[in-house]
This record gives sequence, structure tokens and C-alpha cells, in this order.
Amino acid sequence: TIVDYILCYLSVMTEIASTHNVKAGFIDNGSLDPTHERIPTLDGILATCKRDITLEEKRNVIDNFDKIFDSFEKHGCMPESVHDEVGIADDVDPNGKVVRREADANSEHLQRCKCMNHPQVINERHENNSIQKIRGLS
Repeated sequence: TIVDYILCYLSVMTEIASTHNVKAGFIDNGSLDPTHERIPTLDGILATCKRDITLEEKRNVIDNFDKIFDSFEKHGCMPESVHDEVGIADDVDPNGKVVRREADANSEHLQRCKCMNHPQVINERHENNSIQKIRGLS
């Protein structure tokens, strides 16, 4: 009967939409930090910089957010060319020398602004690992 269906439906929906299952989906897509269960904020992301960010730089990121977001959506990262295009300062070493971050999947630790679980980034990593195996380097 319709009453049985509704009761069964509510039970199934309650199980599917449990806090655990909903949270797992957000963690899996990178929208929720699995350790602290917090959503990343602009201030939190900018706080990862090793130097203080000026209000002007923060405003620049906000003003260029669409271009930055589109880069992440398309490539899983923000290439140096996009940094340059939107006017984000280069990284510098302890001596003040500019350090460009144009490494490939072989040197991910040298890159900046990268989404490690983006499909393109994962594919690049798999391709790099395959090349390393062919060369006998891993």
C-alpha cells in the first residue's frame, strides 16, 4: 500500500542521508577537511602563506576569483601564467630571490595552488608513475 511505501521510503532516506554519509561525500570531493571537518575559507587559504598578505592582495584575489576558480576547475591547479595574469606575487626564497613554480607531476612538492584530487592532476600523476616504471626508476 501507499502507507507501507512511504514508511519504507522514509526509512531508506533516513539511512542514505545520515550525517556520516553526507559528511563522507563532502570529504570525498574535497569540500570538507577530514581532520577538522571544516569548510575552507578564503582567510584560511591565505593564512597558509609564509608571509603576511596585504588587504590589496586579498582584494585582488577576490576580484579575480572567477578566473582563479576556472583555472582550478579546468586544470586542478593555477599555473604560474595565471598567477602572472591576475597579478599574484611570485614566491621568493629566504634570500628574496624569485622562485618560479613550473614543475610537472614529477615534482609536485615544488608546485603551488594545486588540488591533489582533481581528475587531471590524478591522471598526470598516473602518467608520470607509468613513465617512471617504464624507465625502471620506481
